[in-house]
Amino acid sequence: MALPAWGEDAGKSTAIEIDSSDDPNESVVWLAYAVGLANWASQSGALAQAPLGILEPSFEGEMTARRTLLVIWRELLQKAPKSSAYMDALMRIDAAGYLPEYVWTVHWRGSWKQPPAKLRIAEFYAWQRQELMGHVPRTGSRVRVVLTPPAAPASAASR
Repeated sequence: MALPAWGEDAGKSTAIEIDSSDDPNESVVWLAYAVGLANWASQSGALAQAPLGILEPSFEGEMTARRTLLVIWRELLQKAPKSSAYMDALMRIDAAGYLPEYVWTVHWRGSWKQPPAKLRIAEFYAWQRQELMGHVPRTGSRVRVVLTPPAAPASAASR
């Protein structure tokens, strides 16, 4: 794919890609995940450093995205009861206090070199064996880093 020759005037932005789903609630929570991840990338400075293509978040970015997803899922549950195997499991993980351990062990990325301090991995594995039988991890959206064309100069007529 040839990229436009915008040079140094071009910036980076994000594009959200959501897997198709027949369940509108699934689409909403995966949109929330991607928005959380895109916001983290922009606010943390990770976007400026990221190569073009699918954004590979840091541990902190993944935690932010999963927490955003949980906030939106809780809001949806307040409006009307619903069930989702993945979301229900993530709620149990969070309620048990193991979200960081879950993210580190289940959604680990090769770029994550040093685990955060105070992770309780052994405790999480023991809990996981009891509480997450048959759990299937999911990520239903992605953030793509794209070039943003430079702003067009203001024309004389608009001044």
